[in-house]
Amino acid sequence: MKCYRLHRPTSIEISVRGMLESIDVIYIPEHRIGRWSIDIFIPESLLAIECDGEYWHKRTRDIQRDKRKDKYLENIGIEILRLDEQIIRQKPDECLHRIQLALRP
Repeated sequence: MKCYRLHRPTSIEISVRGMLESIDVIYIPEHRIGRWSIDIFIPESLLAIECDGEYWHKRTRDIQRDKRKDKYLENIGIEILRLDEQIIRQKPDECLHRIQLALRP
């Protein structure tokens, strides 16, 4: 069964996409690399942005899965930026600043 989220972005993913669009960054939503699906991939910067909602990323097994995913991506040269739901919702300016820092060559 394919992941339900592949066709329905979360509200925090939509927020981050809006931030990227506001600074004219080209991205690919729900991009697959290997066995992993990345919330947002920016090919020009080899940057994966993961929008970590509180529900899906707080349990021990979810944390371990995210670590395996991060390790795989790092091993193939992709930088990972994880943004927690709280920062996306409550501090969008800080969130955008973190993205801009990660985009720098």
